Amino acid sequence: RYVTDFIPIIIFGQMALLLGIFSILSISWNKTSNRYIIFLKITALCSGLYVAYLSQSRGVWLTIPIFILLGIVVTKNVSSRYKFGVISVFFALLVGVSYFGNIVKDRVAVAETDISQYSVGSDVDTSLGIRLQLWRASWMLFTEHPLIGVGVEGFSKELHNLAKRKVITPLSATFAHSHNEILFTMSRFGVFGLLAILGLYFIPAYYFIREIRDDDPEVRYTAAMGAALTIGFFTLGLVDVVFLWWEVYPFYSISIALLLTYIIKRKDIIFKQRSDLSSHHLSSAS
Repeated sequence: RYVTDFIPIIIFGQMALLLGIFSILSISWNKTSNRYIIFLKITALCSGLYVAYLSQSRGVWLTIPIFILLGIVVTKNVSSRYKFGVISVFFALLVGVSYFGNIVKDRVAVAETDISQYSVGSDVDTSLGIRLQLWRASWMLFTEHPLIGVGVEGFSKELHNLAKRKVITPLSATFAHSHNEILFTMSRFGVFGLLAILGLYFIPAYYFIREIRDDDPEVRYTAAMGAALTIGFFTLGLVDVVFLWWEVYPFYSISIALLLTYIIKRKDIIFKQRSDLSSHHLSSAS
């Protein structure tokens, strides 16, 4: 699963899923008569969901409810009955995949076993057990070095020190990161790192979310894409270190720049159209 010559599978799964979400949201921009484009975009969504399924990444799966919620919010011009029908079909599909698909059942079963073993202390070096140890270790490093953290090069060294102190196991101390973006950044860079990583997520998210109920569908759906990007990566970052991979930086920053630029340009066009219409009415009245 983790052997790849392209990019890490969890990053590939999230990017493919996001591009599928972008495709389905952008259907609002097309004329309903353009059925071929709509079919292509629905296919893109299905492809993204299938990649997410094959990735076996529970973190990627965790972002899907976020995208569903965003879809419900931005489709304010769609009747509640129709939305309920679509959501019901989608959830029925997810339940069917979870029931009949071995990948989902196996990953859920492994998670339940890992948590059970960790809680009783019989085996703490499972996949989730190591994550829980690293989260605890990262929090301890932050509380011990709250201002500037342990530094970029100090994380691995401090993990081995925690292993010597019997806080974590020697196996956990061999990992390069803590499988949590926020805790990893806090432990390495302290409170300044915390402010930086939260700003990286929520400053662009603020600008997208405030436009998510706009009356213009193009603005609304573009804002939903941006919210899906920022909140999706934040959610995934709760269980992995997303920005450890260089492929994420251009994808994240260029997508934000592109979507914000579109919103700004679109609102300028709307403002100009309204101003011209208002001027026309005044001229007619006079």
